[in-house]
Amino acid sequence: MVWFFVVVIAVAVVVVGLVVVGRVTAELADQPATAYFDLDGAVLWVGDHLPADTTAQISYDDVRVVLGWYLDYLTDKGVARRDDATPAISGPLVAAEDEALAYVLGRLAAEDGSPDLTDAQVVEICDAQRTYLVTIGAVRSIDPAD
Repeated sequence: MVWFFVVVIAVAVVVVGLVVVGRVTAELADQPATAYFDLDGAVLWVGDHLPADTTAQISYDDVRVVLGWYLDYLTDKGVARRDDATPAISGPLVAAEDEALAYVLGRLAAEDGSPDLTDAQVVEICDAQRTYLVTIGAVRSIDPAD
């Protein structure tokens, strides 16, 4: 008789455990995946994916500055967060690519001591940055052609 109760209790514990794990798994499946951005890795990736004539004229430090401004724009729009310091916002967030480029070009023109880059070089860096963000799963395009 004791064995019967032991078996019933063991089965009850397993069933409760499976229900709890199944519920949590379903909740996590509904949430978007979190992509983590490593600035050092991004600088290397973007720098390595720029056209050869551009990489001959700029440095990784120039790329780092532009990527930092790009991230500042994404942070201002609420699309990016720094070190999980702020709570995640639910739902899709939209940041216009041309608006981000305008923000970066504005910072380039306005900031003292900014790198000596042409607008074309900044566009190439921002394009490579967007490709990197798509590659790591941080963003996706809403263009139906993609």
